[in-house]
Amino acid sequence: ISGPALDMRLLVIAMLPHVHKLNGTNISDTERLQADIFYLKYFSLQYFAQEASFKTIHNRYEDLVKEYGEPAKAAPKISSIKENSIVVKIAKPDGKEIEKSC
Repeated sequence: ISGPALDMRLLVIAMLPHVHKLNGTNISDTERLQADIFYLKYFSLQYFAQEASFKTIHNRYEDLVKEYGEPAKAAPKISSIKENSIVVKIAKPDGKEIEKSC
């Protein structure tokens, strides 16, 4: 899954903390963390604007802020999970490298 479909999946996972399976696929702890962080960043501008309806619509947001902390105030609204990815390189003792995108 990529693009808007992945973004929607992550938003749904973040909004439903007690769901462990979505569309027949298990939700791993890593995917849950990724979803929570994506959700925090995605709605950060609305959160800081303190729109009256924000807390009603995004009642899970405060729980995530308590768990992970507030996103940076300058955090831009992201449009896809790809913009939120990092690349991790691991150097093994034998000199080989492993590269993973998260």
